[in-house]
Amino acid sequence: MSPKAPRFALARIRRALGLAKLGAVILALPLASTAVAQTADAPVRDHRGHGTPPPAVVTPGPVTTGTGRHVPPPTVPAGPVDTGKSPPPPAGALPGQFAFRQILTSYYFSASGWKAGASKTLGPNEKFHLVVSPNDPVGEKTIHAANGGQLYATQGYVADGSDRYPGHVALSSSPSTLPSTMADNTRFFIEAYARNDTYAGTHTIVPKIERRWPIMQTGDFRNPEGGVALFQETAMSLFRVLKCGDVGSGTEFAVRMAGSSTKTPQFPHARLRREQDGTYVFAFEEKGKPTRYMSAAGGGGYASDKDAPDGATMRFDRTSPLDWERFKLIDQGNCTYAIQTWRGFVVAYKEGVGYSTAFRDVAAAAMKETRAAWDLTPLGL
Repeated sequence: MSPKAPRFALARIRRALGLAKLGAVILALPLASTAVAQTADAPVRDHRGHGTPPPAVVTPGPVTTGTGRHVPPPTVPAGPVDTGKSPPPPAGALPGQFAFRQILTSYYFSASGWKAGASKTLGPNEKFHLVVSPNDPVGEKTIHAANGGQLYATQGYVADGSDRYPGHVALSSSPSTLPSTMADNTRFFIEAYARNDTYAGTHTIVPKIERRWPIMQTGDFRNPEGGVALFQETAMSLFRVLKCGDVGSGTEFAVRMAGSSTKTPQFPHARLRREQDGTYVFAFEEKGKPTRYMSAAGGGGYASDKDAPDGATMRFDRTSPLDWERFKLIDQGNCTYAIQTWRGFVVAYKEGVGYSTAFRDVAAAAMKETRAAWDLTPLGL
């Protein structure tokens, strides 16, 4: 045998082993597919003892363990987030951030560089931290921009020479650059305009130095401008406050479809209470009556009311917060949230059709022209 023969023999053995491994993988594939199919058809326990489970074609959510405890629902990945680095929240800041959207033009209150203004788009410069003034009993707040600067109000002319309005809003490079004599210039009252459905979550931003002149977007709703100023209250002074990031616990919100043209909230006004496991309950409080809670029938998984138990995909009259009344809020990164049910679906809504809990995420709902991203607008700050 030539010296090369052992090498050729070794190569043949290696090729044979490779084919054997490939055959093993091919044989394993049908078995794996069978296991997945069996899991997808697993029954879901109905812990209420009423109604029927969702149809088998819907992939089930969490199941119960042997101890009867429920496995938490999976977390829907968050949507896109801002990539720019921001300084940490100032001391005493309320949870999360806030955006202010003008109710007529849909422009956002904005601050960058030294100047405050209005922007058509929502980004880091349109999100603010609100800090409750120390030892303040009447609701004064300071407003801090993404770059760490602090808003302040002035009367009369500003650096750009504008004299169209009696007052203006500017941005310091940091709170420490403002003299102590301007402390009142940095304090604002964020006042709820009304609680009715049309204006729920709508506020005016009023400087302490001049309570007659709230912040307004310049121009008018037909010809909006990219500036803000202090002026007498008009419709251009009304901003719908949007919650961004950490929702906190105990705040009462109006809940609307994100980007909806309707002024009426889809839900009753709800106080969001965070539970120990990190989920939220939507509590509806009415003086003299027991607290009621929002509930997703079956924990989610129904395309419409006609498919759901008792003919309702979503209910707002439950008397105690059990599994079906617990939801996760999934921050989408743009001051909107997905509301995830106990079984890992999202609460969606379609105009003229109603509620659905058949989708796993916001993108899947959007493909069916159904909205599953929600605005949370606090009723008071």
